[in-house]
Amino acid sequence: MVDISKIGSVEVLKRSFESLKEAKVEVAKILKKKVTAASWKALYENYIVAKPEITDINMIDSIEKLKNSFTNLKEAKEKISKILNRKVAASSWQVLYDKYVIEDLYFKDKVSKYIFYLVEIEGKPQLDFLGITYEYYSNKKVAEKWHKEMIKLIHPDRCKHPKATEAMQVLEKLYKGMI
Repeated sequence: MVDISKIGSVEVLKRSFESLKEAKVEVAKILKKKVTAASWKALYENYIVAKPEITDINMIDSIEKLKNSFTNLKEAKEKISKILNRKVAASSWQVLYDKYVIEDLYFKDKVSKYIFYLVEIEGKPQLDFLGITYEYYSNKKVAEKWHKEMIKLIHPDRCKHPKATEAMQVLEKLYKGMI
C-alpha cells in the first residue's frame, strides 16, 4: 500500500498508481471515506494535501479558506455542526459561509451567542439556532443529551456572563417542554 503522506505532487501521485480509478480506490481505503475526484489534480488537492484542521469557526476568515479547509460541502457542514454544537443546513458554500461563519463573528464567544439566542430570540429562529427539531420532543435521550451540553456551556456556576441566570431559566423552560 502506498504511503500517501509521502506524495508531494500530482506527478508523484500519477507515478504511484496505474490509473486514476485505482488511485481513488486506494486513497478511499487509506482515508476510510468516499473519494470523488474527476482528475489527478482534484484527487491530489482534495484528498492528498493535508487540510488544516478547523477547530474554531474563527479560523475561517474567507469563503476561500472555508472551501479549502474541507473536501466537500457535506464534510464542511458536518465539521461546522460539531464546532458550533448545532444543526447546520446550507445548500451552498456561500450560504454556509454567510449563515454560520459571518454570523458567528458578531459574538465575542460561543457562550455569548447561545445566551443571546436563549434570552433575546423566541420561536422558530431560536429553535433553529439551537438545533432543536421534532426529535427533541419525541426522544427523551436526545433532549437530555442536548440539555446537558447546554448546561455545560451556560450554567451560572461555570459561566460569568451577566445574563447566564436568565438564559438558564429559558433553557429549563425549553427542556421541560420537551420531556
